[in-house]
Amino acid sequence: MIRNRTRGGHRDYRYCGLVLLFDTATGRLLAMLPDFTLSGVRVGATTAVGVKRLAREDASHVALFGSGKQARTNLEGVCCVRKITSASVYSPSAAHREEFSREMSRKLEIEVVPAGSPDEALDGADIVICATNTMAPVFDGEKLRAGCHVTSIVGGDRHDLRIRGRLRQEVDDTTLERSDVVIVNSREQARLDEQADVSELLKSGKRKWEEIHELGELLNGAGPGRTAADQITLHLNNTGMGIQFAAAGRVVYQRARREGAGRELPDDWFSTDLSAWAAKGFHPSP
Repeated sequence: MIRNRTRGGHRDYRYCGLVLLFDTATGRLLAMLPDFTLSGVRVGATTAVGVKRLAREDASHVALFGSGKQARTNLEGVCCVRKITSASVYSPSAAHREEFSREMSRKLEIEVVPAGSPDEALDGADIVICATNTMAPVFDGEKLRAGCHVTSIVGGDRHDLRIRGRLRQEVDDTTLERSDVVIVNSREQARLDEQADVSELLKSGKRKWEEIHELGELLNGAGPGRTAADQITLHLNNTGMGIQFAAAGRVVYQRARREGAGRELPDDWFSTDLSAWAAKGFHPSP
C-alpha cells in the first residue's frame, strides 16, 4: 500500500509490501524482504531467462519501452545473458527517459540513449523489452525486424473491462501474429485471466492454444524455441508466480547474509515455544 502523508509540510511517500521467506524443512521464518525491490528482481530475472533461451546469440542492441523500476531491472537482466552494447529507451516523459539513459549508461557501462518516438526506439533493435504501465500497445508490430525477440511484462485480464473500460495490452495483435514462437509463464493462468494479449487472437482463430507454450516447457525441452535467425520470438512475462519470489528471495537472502546486510531479529518474535505443552502430552494444532 502506498500512502501519501504530510509531515512538517513535506510529502512522505511510503510503500509497505513484504515477502516472507520460510525454511520449508523447519517452518522457520528466515527473512522479511521488501516487495517493491524484490518484484523488480524476480521480473527482470524471468525476462533474462526468456532472453537467454530465445534471443539470437549475437543480439547486442535493446529497445526499451518504459523508464521505471521494472525497466531498470529488466535491462539489467538482459545484460547478464547477452553481450549488450547499446540500448534506446522510450517513455512518454522526456525527462524520465533522459534520466534513465544517464543512470543506466553509468551503471551498465553501455550506451543508453533516449528515443524521441517508438519507431526511433525500435530502429535496429535485436531485443525489445516492454516494461510499462500502459493501457494500449506501445509500438507497431509491423516495425519489428526479422530475428527480433520481444518481452512484455504488463498484465491485462478480463477484469480490466469492468475496472477500466477496456482490455489492457502492451503489444499489439500484429506482434502476436508475426511471432513464430510465443511463450507465456503459465498457460492455465492466461486462460483463467482471459489475458488480452492472447484471448482475442484465440477467439478469432488466428492463434491456437497448441501454438502457445510455457517458459518451463522451453527450459526442459518440451516446448519449441528459436530454430532460425530470422524468427520473431515473444515472451509474455506477465503472470507473477510464487516460485519467482521464492527463487529471487533465496538469492537475496543468501547474499544479505554473506555481506552482513539487513537486521537480525529474534526468532521468538515470530514463533511460539510449545515445548511445555509437548511435555504434558499436548500437541496443539495451529
